Amino acid sequence: MPELSVSIVNTGSRKLLLACLESLAGTAAEIVVLDNASEDGSADAVRERYPDVRVIAQPYRAGFGANHNTVIRATTGRYVYILNEDTTAGDWAFDALTAYLDAHPRVAALGPRLVYPDGRLQDSAWRFPTPLVSTLSLATLGRLGVTQSRGDAPRAVDAGAATSRRLGGALLPASDRGAPRVAVQRRDPGTAHQRDVA
Repeated sequence: MPELSVSIVNTGSRKLLLACLESLAGTAAEIVVLDNASEDGSADAVRERYPDVRVIAQPYRAGFGANHNTVIRATTGRYVYILNEDTTAGDWAFDALTAYLDAHPRVAALGPRLVYPDGRLQDSAWRFPTPLVSTLSLATLGRLGVTQSRGDAPRAVDAGAATSRRLGGALLPASDRGAPRVAVQRRDPGTAHQRDVA
């Protein structure tokens, strides 16, 4: 059984998906791609270029959470890394991420720091929108109050990229593959991500 499985859902983003898989080449992770009824030849391209990647060709479109639930049930790793197809990295730091979860068994999900290709830090963690947080954010045009993405050390946050805005990546224990998992996402078009361990 692999230590880590990577769950990727693709919907008509062949070029981005292939770049993502290229950056994952050489990792020890099990990689499973669900093709969400793409019409651009994505599934065939993955099978041709990456024969070790398992492809689930779904003939109908389903939502983000339902698609990743399908992939999670098909994985065999101890942990599952949920990943967008538009994400690349020079160093995925999977060993560091799994080691952190092993050392902190009370942590239910772990999201790494996200950076843009030019190295700028990308917001990836936010406070829950209480009246105080919302007022502070409004008064400072979002510069204070909501974002918790700053810093260089792991820490608890109210909502990470895996549960709110953009899903760069989230690592989850795969102890109960049959249990439904809920994921909510609002995509910002044209955004590509790279990540680094915080």
